[in-house]
Amino acid sequence: LLKRGDFLLSVLLEYFHSSRMGSSWAAAMLLKKCLKRRVWENSECQVRQLPNIGDTFGENMHAAGLGFLSTLAGASPEHIEALCRRKPPFGQQLLKAAAEALASAK
Repeated sequence: LLKRGDFLLSVLLEYFHSSRMGSSWAAAMLLKKCLKRRVWENSECQVRQLPNIGDTFGENMHAAGLGFLSTLAGASPEHIEALCRRKPPFGQQLLKAAAEALASAK
């Protein structure tokens, strides 16, 4: 499933993009990231699914108690930037991505 899933999702992403199906494209992209990183919705390190969050930032955030999207949503942008050693508006952008991911999951 993991090997074929990546290919199938790539085809779906191209179709959704060409058909201007933005919300379907976003859901397929999230699923592709989940499969690639082997991180699921019940994982303790959900933040790795967000843009610009790799293994290192994801582990730092998990260690700080911000591994779940729901807990990340309650953090301040400044705290996120300090954990990831990034400059503004990184924290605000990450909070926005987390909110969008939570909204699309409902």
